[in-house]
Amino acid sequence: PKESESQRKFNKESRLNRIHILNEVFTTLYTTQYGELHNINDINSNYSLPSAWHFHQAYKKQIVSPTQVLLKIIDQLIREDPRLSPNSHSSDDIRTLKSSKKSLFCMASLSPLEKLEEEARASTERYLSGKSLSIFDGVPICIKEMFDVSGTSNTIGLGGWRSDSKHVSRSDSALVAALRSCGALIIGSSTMDEIGISVRGYSASWGQVRNAVNDERVAGGSSSGSASAVGAGFCVVGLGSDGGGSIRIPAALNGIVGLKPTYARLTCDGCPLSLGKSVTHAGPLANCVLDAAYFYYLSTALVIGDVPVGAPDPRGDLILGLESDGRPSVKGLRVGVYWKWLEDSSERVRKAAESCIKWLKDEGNIELFSVSIPMLEEIRCAHNATITSGMYIGIEEYYNDLEFRKTMGLDVQAKLAVARNFARGLDAEKFQKASKIVRAQSMEYMQELFKTVDVILTPATAQVAPLVADNQETGEVNVEVDSKLMRYMQLGNVTGLPCGVVQVAEDDELLPIGVQVIGNAWEESTVLKTLWWIELQARNHLPVRNYRRVELLQT
Repeated sequence: PKESESQRKFNKESRLNRIHILNEVFTTLYTTQYGELHNINDINSNYSLPSAWHFHQAYKKQIVSPTQVLLKIIDQLIREDPRLSPNSHSSDDIRTLKSSKKSLFCMASLSPLEKLEEEARASTERYLSGKSLSIFDGVPICIKEMFDVSGTSNTIGLGGWRSDSKHVSRSDSALVAALRSCGALIIGSSTMDEIGISVRGYSASWGQVRNAVNDERVAGGSSSGSASAVGAGFCVVGLGSDGGGSIRIPAALNGIVGLKPTYARLTCDGCPLSLGKSVTHAGPLANCVLDAAYFYYLSTALVIGDVPVGAPDPRGDLILGLESDGRPSVKGLRVGVYWKWLEDSSERVRKAAESCIKWLKDEGNIELFSVSIPMLEEIRCAHNATITSGMYIGIEEYYNDLEFRKTMGLDVQAKLAVARNFARGLDAEKFQKASKIVRAQSMEYMQELFKTVDVILTPATAQVAPLVADNQETGEVNVEVDSKLMRYMQLGNVTGLPCGVVQVAEDDELLPIGVQVIGNAWEESTVLKTLWWIELQARNHLPVRNYRRVELLQT
């Protein structure tokens, strides 16, 4: 039924009130961490990446404007990848571009430039009149190309859809519309692995998304472009999705923050196909924990997810457990560690996780518990059967079209051929039944485990970012590498529990190493608080390194 005028007015006032409350709370939190912006050079010398707060302050003080920031982003992105220009033809020298190291290939398409420029001008005028809409007003954000962004192609990474105008979105998905209503500059659609079926950021039709820290390395996936764009300074936040680590893996490999909320907390509305929906979560990739937290709370305040009746309201838990100075406290936090699982990683990754645990124990005064998590192999198999069969069923119509199938990467074709057995093979029903039993048992076990601990800490990935494959025409299927990247991810997707990653160390080649925090269902606040504490502690041990490809906050 249509809303009445009074109902529309109430909803608008309620939305504005929620944003106002969040802005007040986060102004306090951001100021506690970063202070007031007095000198633009302080950002470049003290932080690898500027936060949304730095942009917000720079705009308020008229050091730079949203319009200036936008023009810098667009100019550099098109300079690196000419295919993003409105005047480009997608076939222009594609083979040379795909093997180029000049571009990170983080963006698949840009929002219509006239519309972007108009929104940037409006944001600039709001700041000049002292009426900014939110901390995200004028802040550049990118969207994984599986969510609808008005005026851009939603291809879910498929080369066969890139030149087809019927796949240009006519409207925004719910989360994108919410961000836009807060003044965010939606730069465009960020690149992803084809249908999200891999975790390294390779697309046969577009190229390998490269790591923001080291372009000889992969960005991870499948929210590869969002991670690379954020890590390289093109955007402050990226929207991603996570069906098997697709937010957390690229965030960890690029040295940024990734949050996978509880299943259904944030809607995945806007994806043209159902691809492993039962294990897929929407969430942010961000420069820092506070940016990820602001995105999360802003989204939950404005967009109703598919949460069950009785799920806790996320808006009431924002500032619980803070110290008197406004910083996070983990004192008394019950942290579980499965030590045997910790050892199933490279030596450098294991030592980084152990150092983080030592910080938490010695400096944070946590309570440390040794825990065990059974059925990890069964969980891995159940996850693979569930997500790949879901992907196959979602893409089946196109996969069965032999001409369309030829537009897919050979790696994707190979994985879908295996996935077909889970979805349509003689034993498909048995696979699905067994997977549901494993999921139910693992959920029940984790529910009991979280009666004794508040969070579980693991490495983010079992190794650092792998090298880009030699063959950029076909890509590669490397089960061993993929397994190491996904090792600590699948539990969170099978159970639907909230998880987040943050960098704590770097290896001898300066590649980021992260840890993962897993929380109980609906306890995003505990996960975020723990990640924030770890992030602040890690800054005492990590040097400031600048991997930005464009300096947005310089006049």
